[in-house]
Amino acid sequence: MALRWRARLPLATSAATGFAVMAVGDGAVQVGLDGAIDAQRVAVSSTYNGLVYAPVMHVWWGKLDAWWPGRTAGAVVRKVLVNQIVITPFNSLCFISWSKLIGAAATGARGGERVDWLAVRAQTEAHLRAELPTLLATSCAFWPFAHACNFAFAPISLRIFFMSTCSVGWGGYLSYVSHRLSPSSS
Repeated sequence: MALRWRARLPLATSAATGFAVMAVGDGAVQVGLDGAIDAQRVAVSSTYNGLVYAPVMHVWWGKLDAWWPGRTAGAVVRKVLVNQIVITPFNSLCFISWSKLIGAAATGARGGERVDWLAVRAQTEAHLRAELPTLLATSCAFWPFAHACNFAFAPISLRIFFMSTCSVGWGGYLSYVSHRLSPSSS
């Protein structure tokens, strides 16, 4: 049944898979670490994974597979290197920006307050300047191995599921980083 949905609606299926895996995984990580769930954090990470990461990666990985078909060592290495160079800087930047913007919008809506978007922008820029270099270095240690396993072993129909599962751990780390310098965590 799931494969039929994937064949008929590949982007929607990728988005739903990315959203669901991140929601369940991030909730479990939070319960395991903190004993409670921050619903806003789950919503932010899940919507990013479902609306941005999964659909974009579905299309991008299809392009990489077209450029370097197969699972040979050469094809996998090329896919991993190009993926790492093109996606890594933007994914970390986008996740932190998404977390700040969507988090501010949700907090403002929940509290009935007007959001100071200039302050959110300044905070996001400062946070990115402080955290992005370390995030990029850390991601270079984590993601190439995950992507190599993805391109070498995961069937195309399970790539979003596999990488979303990897993203749970990474998303927990990114969520920690994106909230580390926020005023509420000081």
